Amino acid sequence: MIRIYLSRLLGERKMKMAELSRKTGISKNALSLLYYEKTDSIRFETLAKLCDALNCQVSDLLEYIPEDKQESPEPPTK
Repeated sequence: MIRIYLSRLLGERKMKMAELSRKTGISKNALSLLYYEKTDSIRFETLAKLCDALNCQVSDLLEYIPEDKQESPEPPTK
């Protein structure tokens, strides 16, 4: 599984998707798919634009989580 941390990065930078769209030229719809982790793929060009606009590395934006290490819901504590 690949986790996309666009929502976290935007929050940390107090940036709205509309502003990121203006800076990168990436449509709001495409950014929304990334924000909600609903996309199946991402182009290198898109990654480069996002990293440039957010002043981050690809590793800040994406993380690989092996299937056996995915978070499972924790049982409620008493």
